[in-house]
Amino acid sequence: VQQRKRPRCAGELKMASLWRPALWLATRSLEQQGLRIYMAIPELWSDLCEEDWGYAYHLERWFHRLLVAHLPAVLTPTPHDADYVYVPHCAMNVYLSWKQSRAL
Repeated sequence: VQQRKRPRCAGELKMASLWRPALWLATRSLEQQGLRIYMAIPELWSDLCEEDWGYAYHLERWFHRLLVAHLPAVLTPTPHDADYVYVPHCAMNVYLSWKQSRAL
C-alpha cells in the first residue's frame, strides 16, 4: 500500500516553483547592471532572522541570502563606493524585540 502525500498548499507550491528561477534571474540582473551595494550594520541580521517565520517574512531572508551567498562581488567595503546602501533587518526581530520590551 502506497501512502499518499498530503497536498501542498498554494503558498508552498508557489515558493517551490519560484525560488530558484527568481534567484537566478535576480542574480543575473544584478551582475549585468554592475550595481555596487554597501551592507550597513550587518550585525542587525541575527540568527532569529534565519528562522522560517512564514511567507510574510520570506523576502527579507531571500534578499539577504541573495547578497551574502550568491552575490558577494556586488558588496562594497565602504558606502562611498556603493550605488545603494542596504540595512539588513528582519521585521520578526523588530516585532519580537518590541514585544519583549513591552513585557518589562
